[in-house]
Amino acid sequence: MLLGFDLGAFAIGADVFLEYAGYGATVGNDKASGYIATPGARASGKFNAAGAEVMAKIGLGVPMIGASGLAGSDKLSFNNSLYIEAGAEATIPLDGADLIFGVCYTRSDYRVKTGNASAANAYASSLLNGYLGAEFNFMETAVATLGYSLNRTDLVTRQPDVSDSPVTSDPVSYSHGIYAGVENAWDKAWIFDSFQLRGGALYRITANGRTVTGTQNANSDVSFPSERSPVLPSIGAGVSKAFLTLDLNLTPGDWGGLFTGPGVAAVTATVKF
Repeated sequence: MLLGFDLGAFAIGADVFLEYAGYGATVGNDKASGYIATPGARASGKFNAAGAEVMAKIGLGVPMIGASGLAGSDKLSFNNSLYIEAGAEATIPLDGADLIFGVCYTRSDYRVKTGNASAANAYASSLLNGYLGAEFNFMETAVATLGYSLNRTDLVTRQPDVSDSPVTSDPVSYSHGIYAGVENAWDKAWIFDSFQLRGGALYRITANGRTVTGTQNANSDVSFPSERSPVLPSIGAGVSKAFLTLDLNLTPGDWGGLFTGPGVAAVTATVKF
């Protein structure tokens, strides 16, 4: 659910969200089911500062878990879990182009208790994304973009053993992406109010950093070689008519097979009112 106000010099917005995942299983005559849900809210704003357009956001969520396990199984519960996100982006006009740079941070912190255990298993996943790019118009209705993106992904798990000594795993990865794209728009195309055609490509290098595992008496470090993706193309099109806009995006580089490959198409519908 979204709500926004454009007040000219600045704009403010807010939304509430609910992420939900459920499962069910049957073993013999016993049935089990459960869910993980995260309700939360975000607040955002946009304003001009010294000729630059600045946007910022912050969001919070509270993860919850519910389960009816098999007979004799321990009950799961969350203890002091939290989801948080924050980010900012600035657009600076410069000689016919717009320089865009931004940063975004998200973190999910889960502490899962099993039965009446005194200590909870902790899972913390975080993503830090920074990007720098430029957009410019090379025709009256066409825009091109070129940019660089850096993702730092961290996953930390702590699971107490029988002696309550923490067992820790810290895999950190860094992903560098270079991307380019172009889009052109036509007004009054056939029966539509507007038609857009776009294309782009992404190249990514991922460094898997270091993994540390062990107890109080032992540790081990493992390094992995960097991974380089092929150039991943994407193509898309969009049409709008009155209050409805439809966008289609295809990523043929993700195609892995007729039935086993990942999704290569996404459709977005927007209704304005």
